Amino acid sequence: MPPSPLTMILRRLPTLARRAARHHYDYSSPSASRFPLAAGAALLTATALPLALSDATPSPSHPSFDAPPIPKLTPDSPPSPASPPSPPTLLSRYAVADAVEKVIPSVVNIRRVASRKKLSSFIFDDSEAMEISCGSGFFISEEGHIVTNTHVVTDRPSDPASEAGDDSFLHVTLSTGETYVGRILAADHESDIAIIKVNIDAPVPVAKMGDSDAVRPGEFVVAVGSPLTLSNSCSFGIISTIHRDLAVSTGEPSGGLTYLQLDVAINQGSSGGPCISLDGEVVGICSMKIAGNAEGIGFAIPIKYAQKVVEDLQTHGYVRRPFVGLTLISVTPHLFEDIRRDTNYRPPRWLEAEMRTTNSSKSVGLMVHNITKGGPGDRAGLRAGDVVVAVNNMNTTTTSEFLAALNFQVQKDCRLKVRRGAHGNVEHVTIRPEVLTPNRRLR
Repeated sequence: MPPSPLTMILRRLPTLARRAARHHYDYSSPSASRFPLAAGAALLTATALPLALSDATPSPSHPSFDAPPIPKLTPDSPPSPASPPSPPTLLSRYAVADAVEKVIPSVVNIRRVASRKKLSSFIFDDSEAMEISCGSGFFISEEGHIVTNTHVVTDRPSDPASEAGDDSFLHVTLSTGETYVGRILAADHESDIAIIKVNIDAPVPVAKMGDSDAVRPGEFVVAVGSPLTLSNSCSFGIISTIHRDLAVSTGEPSGGLTYLQLDVAINQGSSGGPCISLDGEVVGICSMKIAGNAEGIGFAIPIKYAQKVVEDLQTHGYVRRPFVGLTLISVTPHLFEDIRRDTNYRPPRWLEAEMRTTNSSKSVGLMVHNITKGGPGDRAGLRAGDVVVAVNNMNTTTTSEFLAALNFQVQKDCRLKVRRGAHGNVEHVTIRPEVLTPNRRLR
């Protein structure tokens, strides 16, 4: 039996390889017949010859070898057009209107007026009354409980428990135009949150609460209220930032309150009104502008913080804030430079090293300056000079952050991370805050 074509080719492979190696190839020529092939490549290509014998046209001077294909940088056929990116979600024409429609029945206008007549003989006659302040609020119960700002309803330095004042009372006007007399149930000056009540026979619409912890900078919001006594007004904007600590700029204690900063138009009369998301849920209480001539800079109290205040006011009549018996100072390079210049004090080595790499106005922690004898901090074993850097695993560099981390926890254990001594050894201290009653002050 004659050998098969494949057997004959396999027998000739060594000869073909030697012949290919002896050929001289011209690298400057683009001719396919002169394309260089190494001996190994020739061997490899030869194994494919049986598949292409019918198309082979050997040259008299060169054997024909199928060179391996050169990989292409572009596909053989034009790629199918890529699907266009999904367009961004667009607000519908009525997105803001729909949100406002959900909340506006629960929003009220509040006017505090002083009258020559006593409340018992009160009649709704503007000629007999002089307006002291105006603002907004919203219903939080069907029974007529309203949340607003304290500065809208009273200017008493202490927490009021009844009317707005000896010779003043509250006009509360509903979105329907009906007007009632309002009574203050409780108010907290530190948070600027108050609860008032109107007596209405029928249930009233209640605003739906949202989650202020979930909002983000750039999120759309709407302020609803009565700016300049123009009731049922709304203004649209965004959240400029979250966790704005106004204690840093004002020097006033914040009680752990940080604000939502808004670019929404807030004017006199907007205070106490709801700041809502596009879901129509309350995420904040409009509170203030930073200055009379500042535009696009307003602030709202986060509703999660407000809910804790309201819960305490309803249950106890005052806000149960934590008392730790410590005087704490934010440790900044700028502060220590002033102290060193005036007293020749030198901070511990670890703290000095930290401050060399820290911005002059940025705090690296809270130094314990003074301790109330027998107080929670004293019982926990804290010492003057300790630097608190975290509370309940939350970093704390300002007193506002410290109080926010305590999160209204009273008579519950809190874990402090403290750096102590010349080398800044890290220690963990458990402290159990007491209740800071209204007649008790930090020392």
